Amino acid sequence: MGAAGNRANSGELVSVVIAAFNCASTIDGAVRSCLDQTCGNTEVIVVNDGSNDGTRDVLARFGSDICVIDQANGGLAAARDMGQRAARGEFVAWMDGDDLAQPERLQAQIAALRAVPEADLACSNFSAFRDPAEDFDPSHIEAYYGTLRRVGGLSAVFPNERIISINGSGNALSVRWGWVYDAMLAGNFVHPPTVLLRRSLFERSGGFDCTLRYSSDYDFLLRTSRMTPFAYVDSALLRYRRHDLQMSRAAGSGKLQLETVRVLEKARRADAALDGRRGDDLRRFSAEALLSAAYALARTNRIEGLRLVRAARSHRFLPAASLRAIARLAVPNAAIDAAKWLREKIRAVIAAPVVFGSEEFESLFAVASAATCLFAA
Repeated sequence: MGAAGNRANSGELVSVVIAAFNCASTIDGAVRSCLDQTCGNTEVIVVNDGSNDGTRDVLARFGSDICVIDQANGGLAAARDMGQRAARGEFVAWMDGDDLAQPERLQAQIAALRAVPEADLACSNFSAFRDPAEDFDPSHIEAYYGTLRRVGGLSAVFPNERIISINGSGNALSVRWGWVYDAMLAGNFVHPPTVLLRRSLFERSGGFDCTLRYSSDYDFLLRTSRMTPFAYVDSALLRYRRHDLQMSRAAGSGKLQLETVRVLEKARRADAALDGRRGDDLRRFSAEALLSAAYALARTNRIEGLRLVRAARSHRFLPAASLRAIARLAVPNAAIDAAKWLREKIRAVIAAPVVFGSEEFESLFAVASAATCLFAA
C-alpha cells in the first residue's frame, strides 16, 4: 500500500499505474502526487520501461510504498499493459511519469463511476504547466484536442450531466457521460493520463495492442468506447507537463498519423456495420491522416511522402490538405529554409527602432510570412 493508506479507507482498492521512461527529474513528483491522494486504499505501480537516466534510483527511495516493475524498453503500450495486468485493484488509474495528479483525483473519479454505474471508464479535464509553480492553462482539454471542435464540443460528446459532491464536502462536481464511439472515430479526445477504469473493462477488452507504439491509447479507448459509456469529470484533476521531449513529437515524423490509419482499419474490421454507417467519414479521416504524414515527411523522405499522397487518393477523398502536402513536397528544403531566414530577418528589422514602412517592404514581409506558414515543416 502507498503512504496514502493512512487516510480514510475508500473501500475498493484503487491501483495507479505509472509508465516511466527516462524521467528521473520528474518521477518523484508524479509518484508523490499519487501517494498523497484523498482516496486512501491505493497501490502505486511504476513500470520502469528500460530507463537509463537514474529513474530507477529515484524510485528506490520510495521503498515498499510503491511497487516497481522493471522491463526492457518496449514503449508506452507495453509499460501500461504490464502495469495494468499487475494491478490488483477493482479500479485502475493511468498516469505518466512527468505529470501531477490533484489530491482528489481518484476520489472524484470513483465518485463519478458510482454516480454513473453504467460507465466503466472515467476521464477528466486537465491543466497544463511548464513550471510546476504555476499552470499556464487551467483548462487545457479543448486547446489540446482539436477533435473536440470537429465533433461539437464536450457537451455534444457527453450529453448527459449530473452534479455530485465527494464525501459530503459541498464542492460540486459536474459529471458528464455518454456513448462516445462515433465521435472517437474522428480522433481521440480522452487524455490517457486522466483515465480511471474498472479492471473488468480492461480484461474484457483484451488489453493494449503493443504493436502500436504511438497510438495504443487511442486504439484501446476506441475499442472500449464500443463496450461502455464514458464518464467525464469537468474538473482539472491532472496537471499535465508540457515540454519538448514528449512522445507527441511522433506527429512530426508522420508515425502517429500512420498508426491512426491502422487504428481506423482495425475498427472497420471489428465492426461489420461501421463501413455502411460511417464509410465516407472513415475514408476521409484516413485520407487526412495520410496527408498529414506526407506533409511531415516532406523534409526527410519526399518519395515516401508522395506515396502517401497517392495512398490518400485511394480513399476517394482528396481534401484541401492534399494541396498543402503536395506543395510542400514540391518545394525544395533550401527554399523553405531561405523563406524562414528571410522572415526572421524582416521581423528583426521591423522590431528595430527604425521603421521603414514602405509598401514594398511590407509586401515582402507578407510574402515571406505566407510562404513559411504554407510550406515550413
